[in-house]
Amino acid sequence: MNGIETALDENTVIPHRKSSGHNLTSGMTYFSPAGHFFNLTMSYSHQNKGETQSVDIFNTTDNKLTQKNIVSSSKYDLLDAEANWRFSHKGNDWGLGYNLSIIKNSYDFINDGIGQPTIRKDYTNILYGSWGRKIKKLRLDLGARLMHNITELTQSATASDKHTLVLRPYISLKYNIADSYSIGTYYTMFVGYPTISQLNPAVIYSDTLHYDKGNENLENVYTHKLALFANIKDISLGVDLKRINNMIVTGSFPYGENGAIIDQPINSLFSNDVTFKVSYSTNIGKLRIDPEIEYSYQFTKLPDISGMINKEFGQHNIYVSCDLSYKFWKTAEAFSRFSYQSPWYDSNMRVGRTLRLNIGMSKTFLDGRLRTAIELTDLIGEAVTPRWSIDFSNIKQWQRNRYDTRGVKLALRYTFNSVNTSFRDAQINKSSDGRVD
Repeated sequence: MNGIETALDENTVIPHRKSSGHNLTSGMTYFSPAGHFFNLTMSYSHQNKGETQSVDIFNTTDNKLTQKNIVSSSKYDLLDAEANWRFSHKGNDWGLGYNLSIIKNSYDFINDGIGQPTIRKDYTNILYGSWGRKIKKLRLDLGARLMHNITELTQSATASDKHTLVLRPYISLKYNIADSYSIGTYYTMFVGYPTISQLNPAVIYSDTLHYDKGNENLENVYTHKLALFANIKDISLGVDLKRINNMIVTGSFPYGENGAIIDQPINSLFSNDVTFKVSYSTNIGKLRIDPEIEYSYQFTKLPDISGMINKEFGQHNIYVSCDLSYKFWKTAEAFSRFSYQSPWYDSNMRVGRTLRLNIGMSKTFLDGRLRTAIELTDLIGEAVTPRWSIDFSNIKQWQRNRYDTRGVKLALRYTFNSVNTSFRDAQINKSSDGRVD
């Protein structure tokens, strides 16, 4: 750093962290004698999160101590309503639906007594329809979603509105060659929205050489996906091809005069992704085994921004998981889940691998309506990556995560009815839920 060597000893303490929330869902389902299906669902979700940090920075060169106090908090309210109607007529399957989502999300960051609040409101209307038909051994499905979204963003001194109108198509073909043998393909498009923390322009202190900042100019992310799949008895094979425009990645830039860097979310020009998937499912007596393996390669092209270290990057990724369950009598079973995620890159940041191992037992009562379970989570203690590193110019940073994510999970669930409807999956619209922090 300008020819001057400085040694710093930093200690970060988080004395207070809170997280609370609740969700309420109600709905109605109607089946007509003619085979018509109507579903109406309304959901409300509320969450509060926040933490305080105290950072002591000791300069061993001049024996000076500096202190920083950081407070961050976020709150969101989400109202989601959906109505859909499905029916069949002369071999054709039809569907029509409407979804309304209203989100209010606030994020407040206070650095040494200086506050930088951000408030975001989203109003989303979605009208969708679908058609499907089976022609001998071929199944054809077509669908589309017309999405209109209004985002109102209010920051300390500025306010802006953004309107988005998108048509999302969907097409699927599946051909049954014989029993337990089928092939198929489908195409669809997704729209992703930046979260409020990604839009917040507040400069957040991480350590003396590392800062973070949001980007209020982020654009929506558009993903085009083409999938090919085959089912051969108990084996499933798949290839996913994705083209992601405006994918949000981390850009690193010089900050200040002491060699520090600042990380900021930016939109890439594009990202191409190919994924190969293999899964297998079988029973050996009372033991059920479900292993899965994925390999993917992603190439991302970044915009030419002055001062940014990387202009493009490619990465390989491997994911392996295996679920096991054993029924030692009719209403009780033991289960476990193992997963491995290989190291990956986010621009110039190398995130280390993760390992997860959970084991547990469950038992059902009252003809399966009541289920109780106990689960030991993250026995290896590395469900969150234990280490990552950053390379920037003449700075090399290593960081180690010492969070202990091991725990015990107790679950109690009672099923009041067993009607198979879309009501259970409609509690919170996933495209809406992804926008909140």
